Amino acid sequence: MKRILYILITIAQFSSCAPEQEVIQKEIPLSAPELSCEGNSVVWTCVENARVYEMDINGNTISLTSDVHSYNVASKGYGEYDVKVRALGNAGYSDSPFSNIVSVIVTQYAPQPDMPLAIGDSLRAHPRLLFPKGIEGKIRQMIWTPEGKFLNVIHKEIENYADQLLNKEPFLRETLTGVSIARENLGRIFYLSYMYRMTESEKYAARAERELLAIAAQYDKWRPDHFLTTSEMTLAFAIGYDWLYDFLSEESKKIIVETMIARGLNESATASYRHSVGNWNSVCNACMIASSLAVYEHQPEKSAAMITEAIENNRKAVETFGPHGGYPEGYSYWHYGTVYQTMLFEVLKSAIGYESNLPDNAVGFDNTGAYALMMTTPTGRCYSYADVAVGANVSAASFWLARHFNHPEWLYVDRQMLLNDDYEQEDKLWRFNPCILLYSVGLDISNISVPSQNWWYNDGNQPLFVWRSGFDSVNDTYLGVKGGYPKQGHSHMDSGAFYYERDGVIWSGDPGSDSYNLPGYDNYGQNAGRWDIFRTGLAAHSTISFDDAEHIVTAKTPITDYFTEETPGATVDLTPACSNKVSKAVRTIRLEDDILNVVDNVIPSAGTQ
Repeated sequence: MKRILYILITIAQFSSCAPEQEVIQKEIPLSAPELSCEGNSVVWTCVENARVYEMDINGNTISLTSDVHSYNVASKGYGEYDVKVRALGNAGYSDSPFSNIVSVIVTQYAPQPDMPLAIGDSLRAHPRLLFPKGIEGKIRQMIWTPEGKFLNVIHKEIENYADQLLNKEPFLRETLTGVSIARENLGRIFYLSYMYRMTESEKYAARAERELLAIAAQYDKWRPDHFLTTSEMTLAFAIGYDWLYDFLSEESKKIIVETMIARGLNESATASYRHSVGNWNSVCNACMIASSLAVYEHQPEKSAAMITEAIENNRKAVETFGPHGGYPEGYSYWHYGTVYQTMLFEVLKSAIGYESNLPDNAVGFDNTGAYALMMTTPTGRCYSYADVAVGANVSAASFWLARHFNHPEWLYVDRQMLLNDDYEQEDKLWRFNPCILLYSVGLDISNISVPSQNWWYNDGNQPLFVWRSGFDSVNDTYLGVKGGYPKQGHSHMDSGAFYYERDGVIWSGDPGSDSYNLPGYDNYGQNAGRWDIFRTGLAAHSTISFDDAEHIVTAKTPITDYFTEETPGATVDLTPACSNKVSKAVRTIRLEDDILNVVDNVIPSAGTQ
């Protein structure tokens, strides 16, 4: 007989005196951030109403946007650094004092290798982006082996959709808007160009050429005001121009290059992605680098400057994977941001032989492939915290990471999903399927074994602990415990929540994202409408609150301990999130013989119900 799920809640109550209400002055002073060290990175607490953060490193100041709460000091190279941070206030708030000083000694970091003085001297002939000549035969050989059966699934999917496109008119997108148009176009160009390269059949190239020329004529669809759309549209042109180079007419090449430069590369000069530290940084920089390399011969000086700037700017995005490889924006955004991040590294290597040191030396990035593996659950879902879809997916990024870091076991669940007849790829990821096959060349696909580690922990802005009993059955047990804070981009009010599967049943889940068009969805303030939406607010998450009060959005809930052996689980300290209502709120979640135990130790403040 199956054991019954139970939850044990212990509440300790003590009386306390309510503090006197603070008198609000005309200009409110901000409190100083609290600074800590994690490897080569410094991490600080979020300060509400901070306009920017000012960091002092050995007397030199750096300005960082208000959504940045960590900095990898290794970007400065080897040495010893004294670091402190203060918050600069918005109108009505005065600047905070500096935080405590943290000393960081960087001893395990290799700076980025210098770019070639003349990229043109290292530039390879077309096709140069991701798919150099000679790879076609290796893919054919790989997908027709018994071990490559799961990769043949991807090839067949590309072939089937490309064949369907042959009978469709280009750019008929009445039901699509914004970035969806760009993603559809990118997928079409990727698929048709891939099939041309693999078969040498000109029907695919001719159809892709028609698609590119149709997009070129639709300038209003490029959306420079939403540069994510522009970026993916520009990448579609870069891939089509490069992979179809020996087929395209000179007139078509001229139109494609001029459009790519005018509507994509030139528009990037004033785009806001340069200030981003999340997925926008990885996506836009990867697309601009690939496009600059595609048209390098047409504007070598501008292309070289853009490539060099993008490589340096991209450091901020890679640092967000620290300190252990997790992704603050959640599983779906990991897929999106990381597929472009790995593409950025790969396109530089394929086009000019430049091998970035960031994958190997940025704290945590070398383990992020394990994060994607452990976010998948036995029932085929994902641990869907933050603004993500609830289904698990196969990602080209996982294949690049498995190959680069020699961890084929990271693909164990991906192979299972691809061999499942019921598997369907999420709409946002299908367009990258050709990259799965490209990145599998050189990967030991015969050695994709059961992962030896069945738990995951990462600290950082969104601490997380995950444990699963196995990888081969829908009835395996899965437990996820989350800390963090809601102010982080794409986050929900889910600090202290848990995800639990057992015997094929989701006992405690997370409903994932809602429509981004809902009123208040993009407002992360304390009393914002975002927290009134069911999927993003407290009601949809298995956490605790008091007197129906929302969590303090800037207060980080840390995971103070985690357990991986006989009774796996974790302890989260919810006191900061609920400090306006309690003096203590500590939650411990553990599995005892797969039975879930949740113990909340709470000391309420006076007046809290």
